Amino acid sequence: MSTEAGAIQPASLQVQWCHRNGTAAGTSTVLADALAALSLPSGDGFAWLACESRQARALRQHLVDTRGMNPRRVKAAGYWRLGAAGVHESIDD
Repeated sequence: MSTEAGAIQPASLQVQWCHRNGTAAGTSTVLADALAALSLPSGDGFAWLACESRQARALRQHLVDTRGMNPRRVKAAGYWRLGAAGVHESIDD
């Protein structure tokens, strides 16, 4: 594909499995540690996060506050909350 301004570029994907290795669900720092170590490409990006609610909020905050991502380009959702049943939260703060 062309590299001219505005030209469509091929997508790139790298998958990294993050195992909590027996740590209780919702209590591990494995996602936060992996995100902190992740090298992000320059320019505008988009992040989508879905995990335990408190962790989703912390990961989004890291991307916005520490990594400088545009908050409108970081979507986070808590699909469950430690100690609660039937929780689904869209995290926009």
